[in-house]
Amino acid sequence: QNYLVKAVPVLTITNTNRDLSVVTGIDGYSVRYFLDGDYGTIVDESTTGNYAAAVDGIYTAKAVNYLYNATVLSTCISPVPSNGISIIATGISTARDVLVSVYPNPMINTLNLSTAITDELSYELYDRKGIMLRKAPFQQEERINVEELKAGVYVLVIKKENKKLGTYTLVK
Repeated sequence: QNYLVKAVPVLTITNTNRDLSVVTGIDGYSVRYFLDGDYGTIVDESTTGNYAAAVDGIYTAKAVNYLYNATVLSTCISPVPSNGISIIATGISTARDVLVSVYPNPMINTLNLSTAITDELSYELYDRKGIMLRKAPFQQEERINVEELKAGVYVLVIKKENKKLGTYTLVK
């Protein structure tokens, strides 16, 4: 038997008022959207490549080769995720229901996290492409060395037991 194997495209996604869409043509593909670097959990799969972001976070997408001549052949997923799109409701944001102080912003050499919550929390630091740079647990106080980070925009996600509590946009 003969099989046609075509390369799965690398996607570029854009954001217009929380409506995400792909720039790359996706004929014969579906697009899987992921949130905050979690590639084990699909937040949406679309054959049009469009998705209305429901929550704040960093969205990435991968193309999936799903059919050829209306016959499902495979679910070959593009090896590289798209660019990361950061969805933040109000510019530099802070968590409303969680008392976590994140300072200074803009960052220079250190980033401080402080909270009255006694339970263990964790943080994840992402670059503007949605690539996770750091992930670590903390309790009440944390001082993060950010000296090696380049000037730019970063997203910090605060979690408790893998549930997102807050998202912060940071500048260096």
